[in-house]
Amino acid sequence: MFGFPGNSLFRRSRGGLSVAHPSGLAILLSPLGAQDADALAAHLRRLSPQDRQTRFFNPMSDAAIDRYVERIDWAGAILFGLRIEGTLRGVGELVADGEIAVTVEEGWRHLALGRVLVAALLVAAKARGLRSAKLFYLNENVPMRALVGDLGARLSADHGVTEARVPVGR
Repeated sequence: MFGFPGNSLFRRSRGGLSVAHPSGLAILLSPLGAQDADALAAHLRRLSPQDRQTRFFNPMSDAAIDRYVERIDWAGAILFGLRIEGTLRGVGELVADGEIAVTVEEGWRHLALGRVLVAALLVAAKARGLRSAKLFYLNENVPMRALVGDLGARLSADHGVTEARVPVGR
């Protein structure tokens, strides 16, 4: 399904996979590494206070975002970025225990970019030998509710946060 011959959504491109998006936007999906830390921090700093709360479940200052990026385990985590016209606009992260987190900047939402990132991370989870992945989100996060619903996730909620466990197979 992802990046294989005959797939009409992704094409190999220098630096990653280009996404054949219906909008015609030039979108590049690529793995992120420690060399991308500044671009990642800039992406996260562009998020509104509400979007930061939605992603991190806490208010996050620019300094807190910088500390978060500095502490990323680049060897253990898998991160993918979506660059639109050369700028990092969406990021997905899979940590060793199978937890997935996704951010897409305001103005670039409703283009299925979160779905592209989650699809890439589920493929990575399967390649890691995981049986499932977890996505945590605030109950009021309607786009995430719709996304995990389409993935056949098992849901459990506690104190305003939903855990969605998505099977990835083996």
